[in-house]
Amino acid sequence: ITNQSPPEAYFGPLVRALLDRMLDLNKKVQESACSALSALAEEAIEKLIPYLHKIIPVLLEALKKYQIRCLIVLYDTIGTLAEYIGPRDDTQEALLALVPTIMNKWQYLDTNQQQAFPLMECITCLIGALNTFFQPYALPIFKSCLELIENTIYNRAVQQANGECFDPDFGICALDLLSALAEGLGHGFDGLLGGSNLLNLLLECCKDRDAGLRQSSFALIGDLSKTTMPRLMPALPAFIPHLVAGIDAEHPQACINALWALSEISSHSQAQIEQYAVEIINKLILLGENPLIKKVTLNPMNNDLMPEDQMQLLAIMENVALLLANMGEANPSVMAPKLSQYSPLFCNSIYSVKSKSDLETVFRSFLNLIRMNPEGILISLAQFCMLVATLYRSRSDPLPQDLGQYFALIFNGYKSNLPSQWNSAISSLPSEAKDVLYSTFSLM
Repeated sequence: ITNQSPPEAYFGPLVRALLDRMLDLNKKVQESACSALSALAEEAIEKLIPYLHKIIPVLLEALKKYQIRCLIVLYDTIGTLAEYIGPRDDTQEALLALVPTIMNKWQYLDTNQQQAFPLMECITCLIGALNTFFQPYALPIFKSCLELIENTIYNRAVQQANGECFDPDFGICALDLLSALAEGLGHGFDGLLGGSNLLNLLLECCKDRDAGLRQSSFALIGDLSKTTMPRLMPALPAFIPHLVAGIDAEHPQACINALWALSEISSHSQAQIEQYAVEIINKLILLGENPLIKKVTLNPMNNDLMPEDQMQLLAIMENVALLLANMGEANPSVMAPKLSQYSPLFCNSIYSVKSKSDLETVFRSFLNLIRMNPEGILISLAQFCMLVATLYRSRSDPLPQDLGQYFALIFNGYKSNLPSQWNSAISSLPSEAKDVLYSTFSLM
């Protein structure tokens, strides 16, 4: 149906029929129509956008009519719609029309109600689509999130003292919602942060035993590093040790967020990360020795890991590469002398970098460190040669010409100035890899 042309032949009548059914008196019909609209948003959002002027009034009417069970499905539909539309100039006015009614639901929400989590997730998606357009509605969300985090911290102390099971879910959702606000509002978030106790609460969450709370708190630190670094900077000496401690493959998602947050701090505050460089490098080397990490980096396409586990471990290594690159760019005089300690890990981790722009950033930093300390990579020269040959052989989108020239300069430098080490490295490579290097970089 979504591929039929013209749209009015099938798609338009389908959308109108679903909107009619969303206002049906039967609750099961309401739920099914909402779910179907969510599926259309996921599969054909570009075709659905021209019908927003019809969809939004129906969603507003449904928000007024629906009872709890259908509201939960409706929140998911609105969130899905906002998520797949994303931040676009031509849709923000339409999505903004939903916000006053959604905020009214938020104002009268009892956090013990079943609909609390779906509503929070819905608002998170709306913020992601509206960005700074959400600013007028941000303060009550911000205050409520602080209250939820405070309650989570208090409940943790009480429940653990009584030997009861601790439920951190509201705290996690509140941290995720604040992350969306920080990312969406950008520098506009600074006005909310100033004068609040968020950083104190965030520090408590970083210390928590619950991996979910740590995961979300690490993500929020990363977002604050991008948008409110001057406000965050005095608190970094308290946060960074917890981020370093979070580099642990036992909790993959928390580990990914800790690496990412440290990477953002490196990008936006050079001096703050310098004193932790040795500790971070040692932690990263230890991480690279983890048997699961080794399994996925040495043989990513043929191992017995579940796909989800494999993706998380590869994401860890990708973030290791980005962190080392950002630290190298921010503090080259600190990182270059230690290159021999982490160059094998750097080489292994670069295979996991997917984005071409990220790959360029990583290589530029790595090549600069090699330029500053050519002997620092001798321990992994063969590994580095194999990495470059593999990437140039496998990528359909070539790296920039100046990077290729830089590789050629470095390889010819090793070949001329350190012939024994160069020959040893080259002789260990498969013939295909040698051919790629010699033909691509005009090695004589």
